[in-house]
Amino acid sequence: MRFQSWQRLANLYDEEVDLLLNDGSKQINVVGWRRNSNLPQRVEASRRRSRRCLLMTFGLAKTASQQGEIHESLALVYHDTVDFRTLYHSMIKDRLYPKKTHHRRYFARMLQVSSRMP
Repeated sequence: MRFQSWQRLANLYDEEVDLLLNDGSKQINVVGWRRNSNLPQRVEASRRRSRRCLLMTFGLAKTASQQGEIHESLALVYHDTVDFRTLYHSMIKDRLYPKKTHHRRYFARMLQVSSRMP
């Protein structure tokens, strides 16, 4: 029961991130997103909570299939985090970094995150 509860909670936080980013972008334009500092903070907080819930779920997993399922979910959350930061970084500071460096940093960060996963 605890495994399923933590997994459901992680899914709720992940759905909140999806709603904020996907459906929220239909309601708020880019200028509104940049002016409202609460939205990016809320996305980051929900992603952090989702990761923590998934890590708790992983600790409670009893079978290899459950662990594999949680690994996939963690990989998606980490990928979204890295992808969002790269996108946000390129939107704000695109002038400071050439595109080639931008992509090298993105892939280097993805490798760092994937190498940390159990």
